Amino acid sequence: MKVFKKVSTGFFIFVLLYALLVIFIPMLLDFMNITMNVKMQLFSLELGEIVNNSKEMYGTLTIYGILLSGIVGALLNISFYYIFKRRTHHSQL
Repeated sequence: MKVFKKVSTGFFIFVLLYALLVIFIPMLLDFMNITMNVKMQLFSLELGEIVNNSKEMYGTLTIYGILLSGIVGALLNISFYYIFKRRTHHSQL
């Protein structure tokens, strides 16, 4: 149960970070008067899009971006859990 909690926590945190970055980067660029159009892709999968120009300002999330960021977060969180669990387990006072 502890492993499932670690995996789900990492998934949730990284999905939230991804969503916040894609949504708030266009607003930040608008305040700095920067025009930009970026499509985030990994191989042929479109992960998201950030657009900020004189006519429109938006950030688009895709299911592939949400899933990929969640999987990366889950793997990182469970990896850190096992790395630090071993180190603290062997160091007893």
